[in-house]
Amino acid sequence: MEYLFGPADATYYPGPRIEIVKSLILAAPRMINHEDDDQYNALEFAVLSEAHEDITEALQNASQREWDRIKKSQASSINRNLSKDSLLSSIITATVKMENCCESTISSGILTTISSG
Repeated sequence: MEYLFGPADATYYPGPRIEIVKSLILAAPRMINHEDDDQYNALEFAVLSEAHEDITEALQNASQREWDRIKKSQASSINRNLSKDSLLSSIITATVKMENCCESTISSGILTTISSG
């Protein structure tokens, strides 16, 4: 296996690396699932390079939070659109009913005028 971040026998030193990863996650949480030109995101790089589990766990948690946010945002957007569509449908229905009502009244008036004339 080719290691993206160094040799397999590299020693993991806890401390600043995980803090740097956490700082980057806090600084740009929406970028966590962003893929580079090779279509890899941060979590995929970490797994492929066998990064320490603290790092992969932090990236995995951040990734899940971002996907949850996206799903919630999409659901909210769908609900807003459905509400708009329902309102528009109600307006169209009311307009059609009004037109039908007016046409009936006008038609009745014309028929009454014709029959009495």
